Amino acid sequence: MTEPIIQLQHIAFAYPPVLLDGGPVRVLEDFTLTVQPGEFVGVIGPNGAGKTTLLLILAGLAPRLTKGKLTGAVTIQGRVGMLLQEPESQLFNATVEAEIAWGMENLGLPLAEIDRRLDWVLEAMAIRDLRDEAPGTLSGGQQKRVALAATLAMHPDILLLDEPTSGLDPAARRDVLAALADLRTIYPVTVLMAENDAETVAR
Repeated sequence: MTEPIIQLQHIAFAYPPVLLDGGPVRVLEDFTLTVQPGEFVGVIGPNGAGKTTLLLILAGLAPRLTKGKLTGAVTIQGRVGMLLQEPESQLFNATVEAEIAWGMENLGLPLAEIDRRLDWVLEAMAIRDLRDEAPGTLSGGQQKRVALAATLAMHPDILLLDEPTSGLDPAARRDVLAALADLRTIYPVTVLMAENDAETVAR
């Protein structure tokens, strides 16, 4: 039997009190999840349901960066890539090309492989014309595409997507979902996609 790539056992998470005399803000309680390699899992729920917190835990960012208290057992196998809900916070390079190449360069990939992946994600995310643009000058939808392209280019074993299609027009949504489908034909990446509605994930 294949070993799970993600295993959460009875985890609970609470943020620090908002008020000085208040109690901790509990978001997740006794949550258990097992995900096999290559699965596509939709994390569905309204704002405030804990979707982002769950992804931050899986990415190793909560509670390290968010503060709060995490209990339970978290086991992750493989490299994790995450697209944040506000992609501009992930973008810091001078150009779109540099932004996408940065992660691959840090992985020590050969130049030919970087060029191959760069060409693929520029085409897949329909941002080839933005190659030399500064990410900070782009629209919110364009920034989301660039941030996702940079994440996809690193071929993570686990891909965490926090509302990747929110704020995008229908054509841009189709581009994002098509890129995810294309990626999964290259290798069996495990995807957890958080969205407010099940219809988007079902596509």
